[in-house]
Amino acid sequence: MVIGASGASGTLVSDALEKNGHEVVRASRSTGVDLVTGEGVDDALQGADVVVELTNPPSFEPEQVEAFFKVSSKTLADAAARAGVAHHVMLSIIGVGRPDNQGFYMRAKEVQEAAVRGSGVPFTIVRAAQFFEFIEMMSMSMVEETARGKKIVAPGHAFQPVALAEVADYVAEIAEGPAHDAVVEIAGPDRLPMPQAIREVFQAKGEQWEVEPAEDAPYFGAPITDDSLVPHGDVRRGAQTLREWIAAQG
Repeated sequence: MVIGASGASGTLVSDALEKNGHEVVRASRSTGVDLVTGEGVDDALQGADVVVELTNPPSFEPEQVEAFFKVSSKTLADAAARAGVAHHVMLSIIGVGRPDNQGFYMRAKEVQEAAVRGSGVPFTIVRAAQFFEFIEMMSMSMVEETARGKKIVAPGHAFQPVALAEVADYVAEIAEGPAHDAVVEIAGPDRLPMPQAIREVFQAKGEQWEVEPAEDAPYFGAPITDDSLVPHGDVRRGAQTLREWIAAQG
C-alpha cells in the first residue's frame, strides 16, 4: 500500500512497483484514505505486506505541518501494526534530527520518523536530499521585499539535490527488499551552494531573480550550517546532475 499515491513521488513509486510486478493499493485522501481522521486506513492496509509512506501536509504553515505529522504518522504506524505489515518504508529528508537543523518542517519530520521507529513494525526510513523539482517552491519561502522589489535571500550553504525520479526508484527498491530497521540516504551527485542552484533553476525558466546569499538566512524557520542538508557517511548517489535535469525539462 502506497499512502500519498496521488502526489508526484507517490505516483512514481507506485508506477515503479507495478512495473516490477507488485500489486499496489494507491491510497490518498482522494481515494478515501485519510490519515488525520483515520477514515479508510485499516481497509486500505488489509492484506498489505509493505506500506510506503509518502505523505505531505495540506499546508506549509508551521503549526499545521507539525499537527499533520503528529496525527497522521501515529495513525498509520498504529494501523500498520494492527494489520501485521512486514515492512514500513517512509520517505524523509537528509538532516532530520541534527541539532544544527531545527526548522519547523525538520522537527515535524522527526516526529513522523519517531512514530515509525516506535510502532514495532520492521521499517526503513529513506532520507532524501531536496528534489530538483522542489527548488523553485523552496525558493518562494525565501522571498523578501526590498525598496527595489522582491529578492530571494537564501542560506549560503551547500546542499546535494537529487532528481525525484531517482528517489522514487530507490524507494521502490527498498520497498521490495527486507526491512533495514535503520535509515538509508540518497542524494544527488554534486554538492552545490544553494544560491547557485536557485539561480540556475530560475535562469533556465527565463526569470531573473536577485538571489542574495546570507549565512544566517533561515531554512524553514531556522538557521542551518554547511553540514545541515548534506549526507554524512554512506549514501546512494543519483546519476543526474542539476544541469542535466534542467536541460531535460525542455
